[in-house]
Amino acid sequence: MTESKHIQRPQDGSSPGSGWPDGVQFLPFAGLVLVLACVLASGTDHYLTPAYFAYQASVIADWADANPVAAALGFTLITGAAFAIALPAGMTLLAIIGGNLFGTWIGAGLYTAAATGGSLALFLAARSPIAGVLDRKTRPVRESTAGLIRREAFWLILSMRLMPPVPAAIVTLAAAGAATHPRSFVMATAAGLAPGALMLSYMGSSLTIGDVPDDRALWRLPELAVLLGLAACALTPALARVLWHRSPNV
Repeated sequence: MTESKHIQRPQDGSSPGSGWPDGVQFLPFAGLVLVLACVLASGTDHYLTPAYFAYQASVIADWADANPVAAALGFTLITGAAFAIALPAGMTLLAIIGGNLFGTWIGAGLYTAAATGGSLALFLAARSPIAGVLDRKTRPVRESTAGLIRREAFWLILSMRLMPPVPAAIVTLAAAGAATHPRSFVMATAAGLAPGALMLSYMGSSLTIGDVPDDRALWRLPELAVLLGLAACALTPALARVLWHRSPNV
C-alpha cells in the first residue's frame, strides 16, 4: 500500500519551513523599509555627503581623538545601519571616513565588519518575503536554476561585491531570493567588501582637514580596473564548473 505524503500546514498559521506565522515573517523587512523611509523623509541622509564631512571634519576628528572607543562604536553602528536599511548613498563615504578617523587598517576592518553585519540583517529580514514572492511568480525558473545558484553562491556573491557598479542592496536582496546559505553569504560579503574598503580607507587616511572626499573614488580607472579584475577572477571557478558540467564529453 502506497502511503501518500502531504505537506501539512502548521496549525499556528505559519508557512511550511518558514518558522514564522504568515504575515509576521514580513515584519522585519517592513520595519527596515519603514526606517529607510523615515531617514529619507527627514533628510538625515544629507549628513552623509562629502561637503558636509569636509565642513565638520575638524570637529569630528577632535571628538574621535578624545573618545576613540565611542567613535569606533558609533562608526560601526552607523555603517551597519546604513547597509541594513539599504541607504542609497553614503556607503563609499563611510569607508573613507573610517580611514580618516582610524587609519587604513582599522578603518577598513571596522567598515567591513559593520557592512557585513548590516548586510546580513537585511538578508535575513528579506529572505522569507522575497522567497515567497519568487516562489509564486517564478517557480519554473527558480526550480531550474536554484541548484546551480546555491552551489556557486559564494563565488557569485563575491564577484558582485567586488563590482562598484552593482549596488550593495541589490546583491543582498538577490542572495536572499536565491535562498543562499547565510554562512556563504557572510563569507562572500566580507571577502568582497574588503578590497574596496582598503582602497577607500587608504584614501581617507591621506585626507587633511578641509579636504572634500571623493565618493566616486572606486569609479576611477585604476581602482575600477583592479576591482573588476578581481571580480572576473572570483567568477572564473563558477563559470568553469558550469561549462564543465554542460560539456557533452563529460
